[in-house]
Amino acid sequence: MAGVIGVEEMMRATTAIPAFIALFMMGGTAAAEELDEKIAIWSVTESGLGIDDANDEAHGIAIDSDGNYVVVGFLDGDLDHQDDGYLIQYDNYGVLVWDSTLDGGVIDNVYQFSSNDRYYDVAIDGDDNICLAGAISGVDYDRAYLVQSYNQAGTWLWEDLFQDSGASNVQDAHGIAVDEATDQVYTAGWSYRVAALGGQWNAFRHLPITGARDLGPIYWNVGTEDFAPDQAMDVAVVSDGFVVVGAVGIDGGANADDADLDFHVRKYGLAGGLLWEYTFPGGALADVATGVAVNDNDEVYVVGYTNNGTDNGAGAQFSWVMVKLEAAGYGAAGVPVWELTWNSDYYLSERAYDVTIDQDDELIIVGDWDDAGVRAWRAGRYAGYDGAELSELRWPANASDSVPLSVTTDRDIVAIAGYVGNGVDTDFYSLAIDVDADGDGAGDSVDECPDDEDKTLEGL
Repeated sequence: MAGVIGVEEMMRATTAIPAFIALFMMGGTAAAEELDEKIAIWSVTESGLGIDDANDEAHGIAIDSDGNYVVVGFLDGDLDHQDDGYLIQYDNYGVLVWDSTLDGGVIDNVYQFSSNDRYYDVAIDGDDNICLAGAISGVDYDRAYLVQSYNQAGTWLWEDLFQDSGASNVQDAHGIAVDEATDQVYTAGWSYRVAALGGQWNAFRHLPITGARDLGPIYWNVGTEDFAPDQAMDVAVVSDGFVVVGAVGIDGGANADDADLDFHVRKYGLAGGLLWEYTFPGGALADVATGVAVNDNDEVYVVGYTNNGTDNGAGAQFSWVMVKLEAAGYGAAGVPVWELTWNSDYYLSERAYDVTIDQDDELIIVGDWDDAGVRAWRAGRYAGYDGAELSELRWPANASDSVPLSVTTDRDIVAIAGYVGNGVDTDFYSLAIDVDADGDGAGDSVDECPDDEDKTLEGL
């Protein structure tokens, strides 16, 4: 169980805004839904102890019914601890409410090579409980598949650890979603078996309140080589089941740079049976599905990236992939409504990581873009109907590679989490942007008089 720590144990900055975001802290124009007319209402950097590799990353973000923001990921831990999972709650101004770390301790075992503890995703249930997917280190495994829950005040409620019968020493729970109707918790991730299997998808369903497993593990794998692992990256709930997305390894090749992975989607029924599957028609290198969202009609939106380069390393040429799939398949095959790719220029390498649906049923997608050879943040707003681009925000490059990994929305607010490069290592980073109806430089969610630039009207 994770313990609460004081903020003095970690370095954090709420006022030191990285150069790449400062641009968007200025006052906006008229209120609008489009991304390029929103302004930043807060942004926060969190840093770990800087003892190991000093890299800190945020991987998931959610907003509860009271407007609190919950951000998860990992911070660099103490000596020999490597990464510690990190969970933090901010109020609507971006001010820390409470935080907690996940630390499995020092793993001193000749057969293990890791002491990494991480959170990869977060979801909020109907009672504002916080549901988490991640991995924790242990003596008998490098990482176990971890599902946890806290209440809104930061009190630990339950957890479930999964180790794949001792056959796999690395497991990750990478995506999590909550069924709004039942509060059941769905997770997806993978277990990794050296030599025997490159990896295999795992999926589970957990009951509310207790976290007891109600379904799973549901396995899926195609690849048989270490360099082409099968990994589930995200999960979403539909009315008749759930959807898991990720990558399946087709051919490992001679090394990881030659690996052929396919961007793959699987829809399961409530009993865990496969309803349909879909593979993006990419090339012979790494194509990966990273994020999924479902609209009220059970139509499925999946994002990720495809590689049209010469290898998966220095010769990579990734493009954003965005796909809309019908709710019902044709037999066992998923039916695409549209399939799109995006690059800021044809020769650059850029990737999409997450997708959410805003209050107007349009898509907000986040990923990176190439700013003169440095990876930088980008958010795009796309029409759900046909995938047409409606607006975008491109943040200029920071001192080194910066990547947004998660996005969520609440009314006009768009909240994003990921990491920013400071030129030496990476920092855990999150922000929220909002409309500014009166153009006074304060987003509506933190403006007590959102329709009055001069603050002269009474009753607001």
